[in-house]
Amino acid sequence: MVGGTRTYFRALYAPTIGCYKFTLQPQLQYILKINKMKKIKSTLIVWVAIYPAITAILFLFGKYLNELPLTIRTLALTVMLVPSMTYVLIPFWTKVFKKDKNSSQ
Repeated sequence: MVGGTRTYFRALYAPTIGCYKFTLQPQLQYILKINKMKKIKSTLIVWVAIYPAITAILFLFGKYLNELPLTIRTLALTVMLVPSMTYVLIPFWTKVFKKDKNSSQ
């Protein structure tokens, strides 16, 4: 801490270059690592939720959707997928992953 405020960067003078070189403090490196892991987990949850949902919708309604123009077909898919992902699938898989984390500790 410098002057009562947090600093995540450290300035090091590099005499070979003749200028200051900024490096990340370990605290910021840890925060960045945690954020990266959260993004990876979120990506995995979305993928685990959306792949079976798209597959099921195409299996159930594929022959009807194929008769529609591409823009209408895409609209129909998104009308079915976005609410189900937002209100059902993402919350469900988030709880599953949280239970898995708690049971492994």
